[in-house]
Amino acid sequence: MLNFCEKCGNVMVLDKRSNQSLGNYKCRSCGFAKNMKLEKIRISEKIREEPEANLVPTRLKTAFKF
Repeated sequence: MLNFCEKCGNVMVLDKRSNQSLGNYKCRSCGFAKNMKLEKIRISEKIREEPEANLVPTRLKTAFKF
């Protein structure tokens, strides 16, 4: 989830310093700082199954006339 600055509306980024469950977010353009809850994102890889190909034989008609 993106956090936006209350003053200028630009994207806020997480500062390196953090306190327990709070994080210090700073605005990229104006430098406004705010403590907000950290959102932990867990990335898990989803394994996809290979699609099965159901091949149905069809007759190919040629349109060549000799």
